Amino acid sequence: MENIKLPKGLLLVDNPDHPFTYDNPDFLLSNRKGLLAVFKIRENELKNPNKLFNRLTNSIIAYPPYTKMLLLIENNKNYPNVIEQFWKKYFNEYIEIKDLKRSNLLIKDSKPLKIIKEIKNIQKRIFRVQSQVQNDNLYFYNKSKFEIKEIKPFPELKEKAKFYDSIINKERIVRANIYKYDNQFIAVKKLSKNISDIKELVPYFEFVINSEFFVDYGVPNFKFLSRKAINLNNIPSLRYDPLKPTRIASLFGWHISNADNLQNLLQRIEKYRK
Repeated sequence: MENIKLPKGLLLVDNPDHPFTYDNPDFLLSNRKGLLAVFKIRENELKNPNKLFNRLTNSIIAYPPYTKMLLLIENNKNYPNVIEQFWKKYFNEYIEIKDLKRSNLLIKDSKPLKIIKEIKNIQKRIFRVQSQVQNDNLYFYNKSKFEIKEIKPFPELKEKAKFYDSIINKERIVRANIYKYDNQFIAVKKLSKNISDIKELVPYFEFVINSEFFVDYGVPNFKFLSRKAINLNNIPSLRYDPLKPTRIASLFGWHISNADNLQNLLQRIEKYRK
């Protein structure tokens, strides 16, 4: 980190991983009093700031509610106006490289207890959903052979899903194969052997973040998670953590299916009709 000397007693974790995140902060700093999650703005996030805010939202949902989410700003870079406009709604504060010298003070200046409580309550709600959907997905895996390999959109699916992009104040149509059908969302994805299943499923995770979550001054909120099913050609997996793609898909309410027609897929999730 550019030869910055950190205070004694701090633990640094570069490129952290979390069981419930498809992407993470760039590094973590912690001691017995708290945890800092530090985000650098990546090149693809300069082009599409939603990527940054989605990464942050997933981390707020997953990491302990007392975690301070910090945006690392470099003075010699020009950032899109939307990042400057919206960072306060998402991050707890922004810092510069030199501020890492005072990481102990950043940890000591903890989040307000009211904010921590609000995040904790939201996390309870979302992980209650996650547990229910994951149990359903694991049950489905146990009784299904995933024999349908030619995965493609069903002919009945006509209307691509949309979401309101609050960053640019405009409704957008998703690029991924996600369709709105009878007040629910049906997605279709053929997983490749050459690309990480997590990476291939990111657009489906981000759709839920963009359409059903919003962050207000560091607190994630959602009214409810819509009913959703994703038709896959295989059980998604990750080499060193086989169930991680399923955990995260379940976190965002995706029931996983392997159906050869739309009616069979709908029967798969019929009992979850609201």
